[in-house]
Amino acid sequence: MLTDSVAWLDAGSRLHPHVGHSPEPDQVLGPGGFDVPTLIVLAVVAVAYASISRSDIKSRRYFLAGVVVTAVAVGSPVDAMAEALASAHMAQHILLVLGAGPLFALASPAITVGEAASREIRKRIGSIRRKVRLTPATTTRAMHPAAAWLALALSVWFWHASGPYELALRNEWIHVLEHGMFLGGSVFFWTLVIGPIRRRPSRATRVLMVFTMAFQGVILAALMTFARTPWYEAYSETTALWGLDPLSDQQLAGLIMWIPSGLAYTAVGIALTAPWFAEERRPDQQRPASSKYTTDR
Repeated sequence: MLTDSVAWLDAGSRLHPHVGHSPEPDQVLGPGGFDVPTLIVLAVVAVAYASISRSDIKSRRYFLAGVVVTAVAVGSPVDAMAEALASAHMAQHILLVLGAGPLFALASPAITVGEAASREIRKRIGSIRRKVRLTPATTTRAMHPAAAWLALALSVWFWHASGPYELALRNEWIHVLEHGMFLGGSVFFWTLVIGPIRRRPSRATRVLMVFTMAFQGVILAALMTFARTPWYEAYSETTALWGLDPLSDQQLAGLIMWIPSGLAYTAVGIALTAPWFAEERRPDQQRPASSKYTTDR
């Protein structure tokens, strides 16, 4: 039993370094398809959060769901398949940007960690903030909708360019950086759109953020789907084992980015605009005055 467990751990740790190794289907669908070290780290994060969290049960569920989605993206066979298929790599990105990111934004873990910190730690953090002049006004400016939009959109375009994309496939640390930028940009974006923060942008601004983000994604997805030649040389010899040629695999990746993402952004946009239609049905009631920022949730 112990020998089998050690073998499983070893298989999981050897299969996943992103240094040009291309797993075969039978490897991915076996125990080696799981990145055990990554799953252990995520489990520790989940347990640590649950032990210090004083948030309501809903926020804790959002956070734990975000950890689960992250585990599927970076610790399951999806991650192993991403070394051989652009379509699987795209599925990873969708899980991080449209799955884990929104869930973490709804959980607002920074607030939980801040509340759990001791008074001494909070004093030290406050001292550091004063030294770097990170005032509430500076924080408000940094949380500008344009900054959040650009952080996510630029990450998406940069990491889908052939150079950075293939570098991430060859270097494990660059690959971690890629996923970190996707997840971080997503949390930043979705915190302003749906997060439980006091000063969210106005509803109109949030609707504009969502639909323009969807539009730029459609452009990139269309370029990938209708390209006449493959963009990523790294997949030139890895897709055949999965019954695809490199161009078909890239086109599938484009469609994964196009359709599920488009549906998700559209659903959020509709949810944000629904109150406007409800107000139109109640013309006799006074409507709230619009402002640049609002606290509606």
